[in-house]
Amino acid sequence: MTTMTMPYGTRLPRRVQTANPPLRLTLRGRRLVTAVVLLVAMMVASFAISTLRAAAGPAAFSPTLVSAHSVVVKAGDTLWTIASRELHGLDPMEAVQRIREANAMSSTAVLAAGSTLVIPSR
Repeated sequence: MTTMTMPYGTRLPRRVQTANPPLRLTLRGRRLVTAVVLLVAMMVASFAISTLRAAAGPAAFSPTLVSAHSVVVKAGDTLWTIASRELHGLDPMEAVQRIREANAMSSTAVLAAGSTLVIPSR
């Protein structure tokens, strides 16, 4: 192993510094930048949604009002029999579908005696 000697008074070369050192953020700074970016994104999305709603008109986002009445399910009732009885003159398959939509029922929903169903008007 060799040792390097330098004459007394000789300075070591200094590290060259650039005019604009790279920006280094602390953890707190990174979190703040992330929060500001998310806030701006939420504001832009909110503005876009409100603009789309205004352009579409008020009827596009309001529920349609349909006159309806309700019936209480009796033991042994099926959607088919209720649809045939309550919406007579309408195709039973279409009537069953309307009742399902009005009550937010899935195709596998089970009727329970005593429950109330909303029957939409024709």
